[in-house]
Amino acid sequence: MTPEERFTRMEKLASTLREGQALHEADVREIREIREIQKKTDAVLLKLAGNQQGMAESQLRMAESHSRLADSQDKLAKAQAETEAKLNALIETVDRLIRDRGGPFVP
Repeated sequence: MTPEERFTRMEKLASTLREGQALHEADVREIREIREIQKKTDAVLLKLAGNQQGMAESQLRMAESHSRLADSQDKLAKAQAETEAKLNALIETVDRLIRDRGGPFVP
């Protein structure tokens, strides 16, 4: 092999090495970008997990509050039914007193 052929061959090898190095550097940059994206994604996922936990706790508190409200409404309905029954009994008593006296109630 002549010195010129050797030189040409070495130039080709150097060119190939530079291209390989450039590709390697591009790959390293891409890997770094992917890692940064992954870090940001992980941070967002952690935030979402925290938000989800907070929403689950809020939902439990709302369910408990709803249960207490339903119990309160049941108690109110029972009390209202008792009041209505007592009011009807009072109305019947007053009607009977008026009928027994033969007219309007006069003291």
